[in-house]
Amino acid sequence: MKTKELDCQQLGQKEDWLGNNAALECPACGKVYIVSSFLKNERTCPGCGKSRARITGSKGRNGKAIITWDYAPNFTIGKKYSRKEISAALGGSEVEYLPTENKSVVCGCFTLEHNPEAPDIVIPGTGKVIEREAKQFCEQNYPVPIFIKRRVNEWEYVGDYKAVNHSTAATDIAANHKGSITPLKEVTRVIFMKRAPDEDQKGKCA
Repeated sequence: MKTKELDCQQLGQKEDWLGNNAALECPACGKVYIVSSFLKNERTCPGCGKSRARITGSKGRNGKAIITWDYAPNFTIGKKYSRKEISAALGGSEVEYLPTENKSVVCGCFTLEHNPEAPDIVIPGTGKVIEREAKQFCEQNYPVPIFIKRRVNEWEYVGDYKAVNHSTAATDIAANHKGSITPLKEVTRVIFMKRAPDEDQKGKCA
């Protein structure tokens, strides 16, 4: 079971918190739903039922807004998987670098030829789907499984990561290109990622 506690000082793009009411994004299906201590302190995602949000108290008064979910299979660090296995477990395309399911990015599959510093830094190229998936990933405020290609049809699981910062500035892109086979002029942004700790993700709200 994974848990994320809203940080009232740094709410995500698809999060909100007003008084005793909070809006959270379901990590399983991407639906944003509301939980309120005035009605029920706890609520299951109305979209897929795979996450549960709960709230106690109010924002700014030691309140807590928490979402829990357990929809993804357990991958083993260092073990290699085929794209077919990854897609069967998480959904999404077997060929895209940031496969999506229900309009949410479910994992990342990167090659070191295109992203020499993956999984810490990723530099998406040009293309409608590529750019849309990169934007979606940067807007998500939760980690997803990340895989690095080692050989043909062998993708090593290196942990769950989330985007913590990104930039579309030409200077930042150039500074992080570092030998990628993607032509510099075709790189559309740089994404900085951070591995999720083993323990639950928690925010603080005094």
